[in-house]
Amino acid sequence: MLTAHPYDPSDYPESIETIISLLMLTPRLISMDQQMPESRGFTLIELMIAIALLAIITSLAVPSMGTFLLNQRVAGQATALSTALQFARSEATAKNRRIRVVPVTNSTNGWNQGWCVVLGELSNCNGDVLRRYDAVPAGVEIDSDYVQTGNVLTFRRDGTRDPAVSGGIKVSADNLSATGKRARCLTLDAIGRVSIAAINPADDC
Repeated sequence: MLTAHPYDPSDYPESIETIISLLMLTPRLISMDQQMPESRGFTLIELMIAIALLAIITSLAVPSMGTFLLNQRVAGQATALSTALQFARSEATAKNRRIRVVPVTNSTNGWNQGWCVVLGELSNCNGDVLRRYDAVPAGVEIDSDYVQTGNVLTFRRDGTRDPAVSGGIKVSADNLSATGKRARCLTLDAIGRVSIAAINPADDC
C-alpha cells in the first residue's frame, strides 16, 4: 500500500532553484524575442532580379561614361593648345622676338603627333624648342591650316599675330555626337588673343 508523504522543498533544493530561475527568466526571453527583428536571407528569385537590374544599369552607364571621357579629352586638348598659344605670345613680348607654334609633322593634321613652341627662325620641332607638347590621346583629332612652312602660326615681338597668316585650330573626334557642340575651335584675333568656341564636329573652324 502506498503511503503519501508530505512535500518538503528541502528534499529537492537544486531542482526548486532551477525551476524558479527559469520562471523568472521566461518573461525576459519573451520580451527579447519580441524585440528582435525577423532575419532571413535572399531568395533565388530576388537574387536573379537584383543581378538583372545591375546588368541593365551597367549597360546604360558604360556608354555614357565613354562619351563623357571622350568629351573631356577633346576639351582638355583644346585647353592645352590654348595654353601653348598664350605661352608663345608671352614669350614673344618677353624675349622681344618672333615666336612660332608649329605641329610636329608638316601637314594640316600634323598636330595629332604633338606641337612645339620655337623661336621665329625655326620651322619644326627638331631644334632648340622652348616648349614641347605630346601627341593627342587616341580618338582625338586636331586639324588646322597652320603648318610648318608657309602659313606658320607666328607671334610678333609685340605679341600680336602675324597678319600674313590666318586660320583656326579644330579639336574634334570621330565618335563625338553630331549635335551638342562638343568639338572646339581655337582662333586668334589681330592682337594675338586666343578664343575657344564650341562647335559641332561637322562645322568648319
